[in-house]
Amino acid sequence: MSETYYETGDLKERAIYEEGKLVSKVEFYADGRKRFELDLSDARQMEGNPEVGIGKLYWANGNIKYEWHMTGLDPIGFKKSYNRDGSLRQALYYDENNELIEQR
Repeated sequence: MSETYYETGDLKERAIYEEGKLVSKVEFYADGRKRFELDLSDARQMEGNPEVGIGKLYWANGNIKYEWHMTGLDPIGFKKSYNRDGSLRQALYYDENNELIEQR
């Protein structure tokens, strides 16, 4: 496990590694609210695409800004973006071959 801190001593980031590879990561805003979280324990193999596994990026107000769920166990994956107020902006759905099957 690796942790980094702001100059104030508050936790900025916590990352967990197994055999030298990143497995999960959480980042925080300076006020302690979650900024980003990532779980790569069952990430799909998608070369050149950083949006694999399960991830969420948050607005500073605490609402989800962007999320994705692209795992090996789930036949349908998704990537969704949200407006600052939490309303859905766009949703993309992918099949098990990582091909786009639906866009909203």
